[in-house]
Amino acid sequence: MMKNFLKRLNAEQAGVAAVEYALIAGLMAAVIVLVVGFFGDSLQDLFGAVSDKLGEQADNIRQR
Repeated sequence: MMKNFLKRLNAEQAGVAAVEYALIAGLMAAVIVLVVGFFGDSLQDLFGAVSDKLGEQADNIRQR
């Protein structure tokens, strides 16, 4: 009887851990979506500027 109780308790704890991990993953996804939505335009401008500079430097190296 005690053995069955311990098995059931262990199974319930594993289920709870899975739910906790799912909640954490969902929260992280929501935060990422909000951050990208809020800073999307400025991030796009930043990566565009970096891309342009890298292209210019690559062209400079090719011309040497």
